[in-house]
Amino acid sequence: MTGSCIPAFDRSPYACFRHSELWTLFDYWRAIRGARRLPSRRDIDPVSLAPILPNIWLSDYEPEHGTIRYRLAGETVVQASGAPKLRGKLLSDLLDAAEFRRINPIMMRILTDPAIFHSDGFVYRSVGRYTRLERLALPLAGDGETADGMVGVTVIYDGPSAVDKNPSEQVRSTFLPIPD
Repeated sequence: MTGSCIPAFDRSPYACFRHSELWTLFDYWRAIRGARRLPSRRDIDPVSLAPILPNIWLSDYEPEHGTIRYRLAGETVVQASGAPKLRGKLLSDLLDAAEFRRINPIMMRILTDPAIFHSDGFVYRSVGRYTRLERLALPLAGDGETADGMVGVTVIYDGPSAVDKNPSEQVRSTFLPIPD
């Protein structure tokens, strides 16, 4: 959903989005939220996101665990994770303790600020190599205001960008404001 379906706005704060799938999800997220601060998970129509579903993931906040639980994840996201499945798993189930302490505050900030999160760079994958990926995470709110989940897209740049040793380029992570 682009063009006349959603109001024009200043895209410059979001110029860091490189891959078209990030723009597809971002524009869709903006369109389904309407006049609310945040859209609800119930607003998401998978048919509208069919071309990018393999790279989409949804999660819910689990306050009793202080982290997120994956509700669903596309095939590409599951393969990249190295886990046999993501659905129903807590973030803490999928990461070692050190990695969880690094990643969970990012996920919580997306929900508590709320904020848009973008990252781009090389990450170590369970398949034993570094791969460049780009990720966008967007907050969701059942009530339109208080974030209680998120939808994201993860694009994996395999091929020549996959390397066996630690690349010098680090992951660039940015929190961005919710657009008006």
